[in-house]
Amino acid sequence: MLWLYLHFPALQLDSLPATGQPRAIACNRRHVLVQINRAAQAEGLQLDMGLGLASSLCRNLEVHPYQDDFAPRRLQELAQRLYLVSADIMLFNPDGLLLKASPMLRYYHGLKHYWASLQHELLGEQVQACGATDTQPLAARALARAGIECIGGDRQPPRWHALALAHSDLPGKAINQLQRIGVSNLGELVRLPLTELADRLDKTSIDYVQKLTGRKVYPTRFFTPAARFTRYRELECEADTTAPLMAPLARCLNALEDFLQTRDHVTAALTLQLLRRDRPAIHLKINAAQGERRAHTWQQLIELKLASLTLDAPVYAFRISAAQSYPRAKLVEDLFNAQTGQLERAELLSLLEAKLGPDALLQPSLNNDHRPEQRASCAGNRLTGHSGTPMQQRPSLLLDTPKATAEPLSIIHGPERITTGWWDQAPVMRDYYIARNRAGCWLWVYRPLQRSGSDRNWYIHGYFS
Repeated sequence: MLWLYLHFPALQLDSLPATGQPRAIACNRRHVLVQINRAAQAEGLQLDMGLGLASSLCRNLEVHPYQDDFAPRRLQELAQRLYLVSADIMLFNPDGLLLKASPMLRYYHGLKHYWASLQHELLGEQVQACGATDTQPLAARALARAGIECIGGDRQPPRWHALALAHSDLPGKAINQLQRIGVSNLGELVRLPLTELADRLDKTSIDYVQKLTGRKVYPTRFFTPAARFTRYRELECEADTTAPLMAPLARCLNALEDFLQTRDHVTAALTLQLLRRDRPAIHLKINAAQGERRAHTWQQLIELKLASLTLDAPVYAFRISAAQSYPRAKLVEDLFNAQTGQLERAELLSLLEAKLGPDALLQPSLNNDHRPEQRASCAGNRLTGHSGTPMQQRPSLLLDTPKATAEPLSIIHGPERITTGWWDQAPVMRDYYIARNRAGCWLWVYRPLQRSGSDRNWYIHGYFS
């Protein structure tokens, strides 16, 4: 069995915008550096260096506090991305992923192509990673943590024997005890009899040595992808306006597009929470007129939604999520393999709703009344993307008050008798026709059933476009 371990030495540091200035992540409890960039290394800074010494060596050092909950959350996101390439993934909080490589080699025709596919996915996440393979999971982990990127076959001899004890998972107390008896690397450690180690080390350290050498099987608990998309991001500094939110939001929306595209799904709504200190969170819902998955479309809708928002307190973080997704409907295509205008209409409705709000868009609907004056209404009917039952053989323009005319007409269709309204003191008794006048206009006309003998007029009630 071949295992591949991915070590991420600076997950929190990689999430910050790139800069040429020396930058470090410091642990608040121990006051030491736990992550540093190359500019900081060039100034002579090292990991586990005290914060006071680091500040004296590099006066322009930019220091950020270490966040305990960031790395586990980021590992979940990386595992979600790598699940496209590898099926069996284990999380090693706070800085690594263990992948079961053997079953995937037949699909990628060897370790070389499998590793290249993993690197391609990690490149899109913009994280530093070191990978190593071995027949034992903890051995591969020790190699990767030592910064030795070695991607080899399962028949190569062990390469971890020369590694220092500091690259193992042994506790600091056990390492000090071993160094006092002259054990300085993992090779010397595993050559000692277990009976001798049992007298010097605790049960946890003995268990580690047995799993490192394969005498005891390492327990596996593989990652299960999330059914819903959600992302949480803290800003580099608190924002008084919505402009600083757009760059991290764009990266989250790109991840959303990948999440939906791999499933061939779309989503119709996103929820955006803006978190503020000592103030309630702002909850925004962004809707699309039809299912959408493209990042640039969602970004445009969010920008319009945020344009009308005024912040009365700084935002320090945001959370964006898609409540549910569903399979993408197949779009109808025309003769030239181009999408029909339905998608453009849906995009326009989405933009209008994001800009004006859902209550500002209304659509015509049909009332349960046969009288033309009472039939159509748009008051209180929110736009849902499509109107209801189409009004067949009805004019595009309906007059509020019918207009009498004596001009000659050519009757094209009719009559259609409408007799109703007797119950509310507004009865209608008419015969409607579709007619055409000499000018070529198509009209919707009627004659009352009850009229005087001298009334020879037609009444125009609407015009067809």
